[in-house]
Amino acid sequence: MECRSPNDIYLLLKSSDFITHDLEQAFDGCEPQAPSNSEAKEGTEVPYHLVLRKTIPAIAPSLEFRCFIRRRTLLCICQRDLNYYDFLPASIPTLRPLIQTFFDEHLKDSFEDEDFVFDVYIPPPHRRVWLIDINPWAPRTDPLLFSWLEILRLRDPFPHTSSEPGLIGMGNGVTPNESSSGDEEEEEEIFTPEFRLVGRNDPEA
Repeated sequence: MECRSPNDIYLLLKSSDFITHDLEQAFDGCEPQAPSNSEAKEGTEVPYHLVLRKTIPAIAPSLEFRCFIRRRTLLCICQRDLNYYDFLPASIPTLRPLIQTFFDEHLKDSFEDEDFVFDVYIPPPHRRVWLIDINPWAPRTDPLLFSWLEILRLRDPFPHTSSEPGLIGMGNGVTPNESSSGDEEEEEEIFTPEFRLVGRNDPEA
């Protein structure tokens, strides 16, 4: 929704379920941290900010993509609009490196969390990536063409080791024994994030 006046903003805030969640249940699913001495004295009041972003005119839903980041690695990508577009498969060799470069240059080392999900828009002529939104790495974020179980089981290019051998880590779905058994050539292989689109006959379409 494009807001042109304060009334438009008030209407958007009142009608948004996400706003209600962020105000009342923002920390659901988070691990509690021990407060510092100053925080304990001042309480746990959260400062809220209203951030307005620039409107992108005539946005094409076919060119919006959701990107999943685990341990600061672009793990997989999918389209946001669940309709089939015949031109998209041929565009993957152009879109994937654009998204990867955008992530490496603007989010990889600067965003506070290691695991998160972000949405981008790449309009023609596909030379610039627009950041649309950043979402938590949590079940309430729609995985769209993936499932969260599937994402958690995707092989991590930089496996997380565990002090307990044989356990399957939630982050990569690969046991430490499996991740350490590869040869040097496999370790040097360039990781390519999966790019999933809606097929012509997919039930999602």
